[in-house]
Amino acid sequence: MFSLFLAAALVQSAPANPIQAAAQAFGGCLQGKVASVPASLTPEAGADDIMKQCEAQRASLEQAIEGVIASAPPETQAMAREQLKAGMAQGRQGLIDGIKASREPKAK
Repeated sequence: MFSLFLAAALVQSAPANPIQAAAQAFGGCLQGKVASVPASLTPEAGADDIMKQCEAQRASLEQAIEGVIASAPPETQAMAREQLKAGMAQGRQGLIDGIKASREPKAK
């Protein structure tokens, strides 16, 4: 999920603190909700529900990254936006995997 920093790496002179703070807030929101997904939801539906619950944090992260992308050379912006999109998709898959893992019986 934190491959989202790839977009920020395009502009190395940009301060990472706003992105880092937004990423921590988003990651904390996501992680805090994985164990509480009701068993009645599929892992995919649970991941979508978590993403909706963490929408404000996701939007803040994307806004921070978009600020960096906007200051990057125009020829790199499309690639950076694709990396951002791919990173968000990886984050969703990570949630699905985390929900599945939380539902597996614990080894004794």
